[in-house]
Amino acid sequence: MLHRTALGSETSRDFCYVGNAVQANILAAVAGGDAVNQVYNMAFAGRTTLNALFVLLRVLVAEVEPYAARVKPIYRDFQPDDVRHPLADISKVRELLSYGPAHSVRDGLAGTLAWYRGGPFELSFDRGWAPRREEGSGRYGRKTAARRFITLLLRAYRQTLGRDRVRNPGLRFPNIWPSRLPRPDK
Repeated sequence: MLHRTALGSETSRDFCYVGNAVQANILAAVAGGDAVNQVYNMAFAGRTTLNALFVLLRVLVAEVEPYAARVKPIYRDFQPDDVRHPLADISKVRELLSYGPAHSVRDGLAGTLAWYRGGPFELSFDRGWAPRREEGSGRYGRKTAARRFITLLLRAYRQTLGRDRVRNPGLRFPNIWPSRLPRPDK
């Protein structure tokens, strides 16, 4: 689904790998003194342009699937209400928790791709798991892609827990859940 990526010129983001967020949460959980009952910005504190992110993803995926090397970005207009270059201030979390991000964007993406390839569920980068093309359109449908993605996430969750069905009475999806997508709690 790399070919569906939409980018906006030199817009940048402050991407944070989940390992960095876990690191900060662990530091916050064991913190004492002034660090208790605080709100922290969690980020990598470095900008990555969407173009650079696209190239990085293309290179990493091409190591597994050579067809990805030929993928070209699709540019879309910049959204007027979007921030072009956000950058989180993590000085408070650095000072109170001695936090320093351990994983770069590249390391995080490489680790994520390795996890997908060797995870507790069957998911590979062959085209067999990609969503089917909508009849006559020649494109992958968003609905189909979203359903397949949710199905894969739920399958991974079930297999990780070793359960046939996911049942969690405390799990509630707010009204912001897109109505066109199947709700995992039903």
